[in-house]
This record gives sequence, C-alpha cells and structure tokens, in this order.
Amino acid sequence: MAKIYEYEVHRRLHTFDEVREAHLPFGKELADSRAVARMAEQIIGALDQEMLLVFHLNAKNKIKGFNHATRGGLASCPAEPSQVFRAAVMAGAVGIVLCHNHPSGDPAPSASDFQFTKRIAQAAPLLGIQLLDHVVLGEPGIYYSMLDSGSMPASTLLDLPTGTP
Repeated sequence: MAKIYEYEVHRRLHTFDEVREAHLPFGKELADSRAVARMAEQIIGALDQEMLLVFHLNAKNKIKGFNHATRGGLASCPAEPSQVFRAAVMAGAVGIVLCHNHPSGDPAPSASDFQFTKRIAQAAPLLGIQLLDHVVLGEPGIYYSMLDSGSMPASTLLDLPTGTP
C-alpha cells in the first residue's frame, strides 16, 4: 500500500521528466540546511534557469513529497503563494522548505528573494504550515540558508511542531 501511495504522490506532484523514481527522497529526514542543499542539488541539478523547489515535511522533518513550484529565467523565478502551497496542502505537510537555484553560481539572495520569503512566511500560518527555511543554491556545494543567516522568522528545522495545541 505504501508503494501505491508514494507512486500516487509522485504522479500528482512531479511534472518534469528530469525527476526519476530512483531519486525520490520520500521518508528522508531534512535535519539542517546542509541536508536541504544536498537533496535539492540532486533534484534540481545544474540548470541554466531558476527553479523553485518546495519540500513538504511531516512532523519529524521527513519528506512527504516535493514539487517544482515554478521555473523562471536566468535571473528570477516569480511564484505565487498558491504555487508554493497547493501541493504541500495536498500532501498534508506540517512544514515546508523552499529552495531555488541561482544559475549565476552566486547563492546570495536578492531583495526579491527576501520579499518572496517574507510573503510566504506570512501566508503559511493561515494554512497551518510552517515555513522552516529558504535555501538558495549557487555553485555545487555552495548555498545560502536564510534560517542559518538569521534572515528568516525565528524557527528551526528541529523545532517543527508535533501537533496542534
């Protein structure tokens, strides 16, 4: 039954041919920003355009699913909150982690990256979902974590709530 569920989640949440079933990270724990960056690099790879990836997590920080919310150009990847949260709500996620790449290789977030993150952080509680981090990928192995840098609302991956009060 679990395989059927995983296949159904895969079928509903993934739309790009680059994602192969052998690399699906279901059930893997994202304990910190390094784990997020490593997983995202495996999924996104080295693209010549920006792509926004959203990891959907359960209460133990294990991946329930993920989706490519949007694909942009060379210097931007505009997205609406509905594109970020639609699949996360379908997956029953308690938390999400945003991750996108900068084709330039420089992981420093732009002003619009910070504005987008703030907008998503404001929308998340309305859906009962916690935004845990936004990781920006640069060159392979190089990333910027908004959580680690202190530029996110106070939250850590390890503090993911286990239930509602």
